[in-house]
Formats: sequence, structure tokens, C-alpha cells
Amino acid sequence: MICTATYVAHTIFGDLYRLGATLLALSTLVSPGVVFADEPPSESAQSSAQPGAQTNGDKPWHRGVSDENKQRAIATYQRARTLHQAHEYEQALVAYKAALKDWDNPGIHHNLGLLFLKLSHPLAAYEHFSRALAWGPTALDDGRRAEAEHHITTLLSERLGRVTLHSAQAGVTVSLNGEVLFVGPGSKSRVLVPGKQVINAAKPGHYPVIETLAQLPGQDSAIDVTLVEDRVDSERRWATWLPWAVLGGGLAASVAGGVLQARAGDNVTTADARLKVNCPDDLCAPQTTGLYSDARWQQRLAIGAFTVGGLAVVAGVVGVFVNQPITRRSANDSDARIESTPLIWERGAGWSASVEF
Repeated sequence: MICTATYVAHTIFGDLYRLGATLLALSTLVSPGVVFADEPPSESAQSSAQPGAQTNGDKPWHRGVSDENKQRAIATYQRARTLHQAHEYEQALVAYKAALKDWDNPGIHHNLGLLFLKLSHPLAAYEHFSRALAWGPTALDDGRRAEAEHHITTLLSERLGRVTLHSAQAGVTVSLNGEVLFVGPGSKSRVLVPGKQVINAAKPGHYPVIETLAQLPGQDSAIDVTLVEDRVDSERRWATWLPWAVLGGGLAASVAGGVLQARAGDNVTTADARLKVNCPDDLCAPQTTGLYSDARWQQRLAIGAFTVGGLAVVAGVVGVFVNQPITRRSANDSDARIESTPLIWERGAGWSASVEF
């Protein structure tokens, strides 16, 4: 594991951030209670709308929702708001969800975000604040939009983290905490509660990856997954032809030794015959010393050839058996490279880290 960490202090920016957060918190305290984002206008309001102005029907959260559902959602919402202000949070939660079922409205999401903050559910609060802002800048008024953005920033920097998983390999199934995020190639991010996160990546015929990540608050972790094929490789100690070549060379040397031995024998036989013809009484000077000399060196060469050839044959036979294919399983080099950086640079400080498994 290789780990590097840096810490950078930005005091001026931290002071400015705290000042802005304080002012926003004060504005929230003096603002009126939670309000609905957008209720259907009265008939007189609709008739007095100026030409070209955006009507409720033009807003995306109005499309496809009947007036009956809107009126029922407003009534349920009003009850939820009353319960919310009375600190009856669990009952208010049930009422808000019922209103949201009738009308998927950014105002309900905003109030649900506030309620989940009270209930200490930071992830649910983040999701509802994000959905409240997803309809664009006109979904909430300036004050509530700034409030939602502030809460999102605070949650990401202090109470939540983000994990982004990526794999460039086709067919790799990548999961986070048991949830399948995508089948590669692909990439996906999740905002989650800090703590132990389990990353799993698998593909048929490949070594899987199972890694545990200790996610910290305010940490943005980018994880690149690479899987290695799980295969059985076949290999030999030497090239296939090498022991057979040694064996063949030994046989050839042995044959050459046999030829030399035969020629040496022929020379001795010829020399003996000539000696008997020319010197029947064995009293004359021999005339066949050359043949005997040739026979001697041919016999010595034959012995050397037999020795070398025999050793080569033995080595070749042993090499053929030793050089049988050896099967080995490929190494498990599947890994998950993790790089972590701060989600939000705030309060004058930040950090970054890189970890590779």
C-alpha cells in the first residue's frame, strides 16, 4: 500500500466561509416557518397573469399532475407543516411522504430535507435537498435555494462522503455495499454515510476484487477497478525441439562411432591379411604399419563417439520426459486503485490522499 497525504491551510477563505455560513444561519432563524414551494394559483391570479409570463402549467413539477392530486397534496402538506412546527417529527414525516406521493414537488423535498436533518438522517436530507434543486433555479425562492445549497455543502463536507467507481473493462460487474452500480465499461458515483464501504467487482473467468474502504466525512474517493484473467497457462522448461535435438545428436554420434569402429576393424583385418601374404615366415619387415595406425586412431574416435553419443542419448531421453508441459495458474493481479480528495474545501483546511492496493 502506498499512501501519501497532504494538508493545506487556507485561513482567509475559512474565515470568509464561516462568516457566510453564520449570516445564512441568521437569515434562516428570522425567516418565517417552512412554506410550500408552489401552490396552484387562484383563478383570479391566473387571469391577471401577464402575457408571456411562465404559468404553473409550464413548470416541470406541474406537468402531468391533476388539480385533484395537487389539492390533496396541499392539504396533506399543510398538516405535515403543522406537525413539523410542533416537533411531531415522525408524524410529520409520514404526512410529507403522503403529500409527495400525490405531487412530486420541490417544496416538499425541501421541507423533507429539513425534517431529516432534525431526525439526524444526513443522507436522506442530502437526497431531498438535491431533488429540490434538480428542477432548476426557479424551483425554490432565493432564500430557500441558498439554504438548500448551504445544507448540501455542509453535509458533504462534514457528514457525508462520495465514492466514484470506474472500470474500463467490458463485462465487469461493479458493486458497492451489495448494490450493483454498473456493468463495465462504465463509471458511477454514490454519496453515502461515512464508514466501512465494501467494493466488489467480478467477471466470469477473472479474479474478483473485494476491497474494504474506510470512508471518512468529507472524503471523495475515486476507485479504478482492473480485473486480471484467471487462466491456466502451459509452459515447458526448454523449447520442445531441444531435448529431441540432443537425443538425435547422441544417436548420430553413436552411429558415427559404429562406422569408425567398423572401419578400424576392416583396416586391422586387411593389414593382417597383407602381412601373411608378404611375410609368411614372419621374418620380413612389416609393410602394413599405416593400416594399423589408421585402425588405432579410428578405434579411438569410435570410443569417443560412443561415449559422447551414449551420454547425449541418455540426456535427450531424460530431457524429453523432464520437458513435459507444466501448467500454472495465472497470478492474481486484480486490484482497485483508490484516490481520495476532500469533497468541499472549507473552513480553511483540506487534505488529499492516494492509496493503491
